[in-house]
Amino acid sequence: MRFAPLVAGLAACAHSASSLPPVAAPTVPKEKVVELEPMRIDVVETPTGQEAHAYDARSLLEDGNEALLLHKYDDALAAYDHLLQDFPDSKLVPPALFNAGQAMEGKEDWAGAAERYRRLLKEAGSAPGTKEDRKSAHFRLAAVLAESGQYEASAKALEEVLDWDDLAPDERVEGLARLGFSLVETKDFAGGEEVLRSAISFYGEKQGTTHFDSAYFVAMAQFYLAEIPHQQFLAIPMRYPEEQMRRDVEQKSQLFLLARDRYVKTVDYKSPYWATAAVYEVAAMYKEFWDEWMAVPIPADFNPEEAKEYVKQVNEEPQLRKLLEKALFFHEKNIAMARNAKLETPWSRQSETDVEAVRQVIARQQRGERVAPGSPAAPAAPVKTVSPDSASPHPPDVYIPPRFDL
Repeated sequence: MRFAPLVAGLAACAHSASSLPPVAAPTVPKEKVVELEPMRIDVVETPTGQEAHAYDARSLLEDGNEALLLHKYDDALAAYDHLLQDFPDSKLVPPALFNAGQAMEGKEDWAGAAERYRRLLKEAGSAPGTKEDRKSAHFRLAAVLAESGQYEASAKALEEVLDWDDLAPDERVEGLARLGFSLVETKDFAGGEEVLRSAISFYGEKQGTTHFDSAYFVAMAQFYLAEIPHQQFLAIPMRYPEEQMRRDVEQKSQLFLLARDRYVKTVDYKSPYWATAAVYEVAAMYKEFWDEWMAVPIPADFNPEEAKEYVKQVNEEPQLRKLLEKALFFHEKNIAMARNAKLETPWSRQSETDVEAVRQVIARQQRGERVAPGSPAAPAAPVKTVSPDSASPHPPDVYIPPRFDL
């Protein structure tokens, strides 16, 4: 920049003094203010004597971030806590708190993560430049509360952030999907259905004009839409007398079909995690229906011969055998789908375990061995999703969704 005035000055020298332009007042450059983070110097004793260690908030944040990327969560937390303790007024406190929450999540310390996110929300307040930090903290707080089974608290945090009018489309879909999940887990099936449908509808409206990096959360919404009739299907008992049994089977069958169709629709969103989750649940439902049929005890008024014939017919009933064959088919499909995509999820791993149990039952029946009715099979271990699944039964009459719109 100094070369141009010099050239201009040389050109001016070629003119006579009478043609010189008036001398302009010198321009005083504006001062550029650079804000530096405070620095501390600690003197520590070492085997070779005293050494001075200089550090500031930025170096501590970078140390923590490097450890976090390497999954060295304790080292990351030590660096973040050092920053928070020595530089409580630093502008780097919000990212340090957020990343400390991430480290806590890596350790599966949900309470610790929640504490860091709450602290960020409290300390960031409404200061300029902290809106995105607070938004992210709200979402993560809701997630870790759900992970620890605090679904009502998670729903409250999500309702707060969903009131914001500046959420990006993908953030709104995520918030609605997580809220719907929490409502389903609190047994608010009607509320969950409404929120999950709104997530799917909003995604559909915006899909043509908005780029979504992932279909993960819309697929999650569809999956938990299927969980509503699935949970209600499991809650309906199968009871004598025969007229009651007929009504129970009819109601269970309707909910079964609705849940199955909704799970299948989840696969359409092509989210690998939720696709394998959905196919696994379809397989599990077929086996669950078979288990419940086999759990019905032999009628108490049957004599020994009638009881023997009852056991024979139950084990040879084609419709019941078909339930096992369908369970086998969908487990195998899930395993193949994951292998073809070269991925592995908790759901595909669980299918690899459960498929063997189904094969063994089919093999026993093919050898002529009888499975005795009246002794329900142990349920499969729940597969972990974004939160621990509740295994408690749900009253089927709370909310039964319609079939006209899957």
